[in-house]
Amino acid sequence: MEVVKHKKRGGELQKISYFDATGRRVLAERYEGGQLTRLELREYPARRTQYGRPTASWLLVRGDYLRHQFLSAPTHATTHYYHRLRPAGECL
Repeated sequence: MEVVKHKKRGGELQKISYFDATGRRVLAERYEGGQLTRLELREYPARRTQYGRPTASWLLVRGDYLRHQFLSAPTHATTHYYHRLRPAGECL
């Protein structure tokens, strides 16, 4: 699924989502002005659970910021953050 929005101040926002065979969103991309600014991956258990929630998610945003979140129970999540600064002027 792809959605394209035009901003008032110019530029374009493009969102692309990928779904698995059961209809769960597994990958989402966001582009601003043709540049990738956000990438999110969701991992689901092999068997469908009653909650239907992902067991883990990965989020990469501008500036080499990465978040990994592991959901060990419906109400408990373990989150790890990774960050590496990029040189000025370098884009994602």
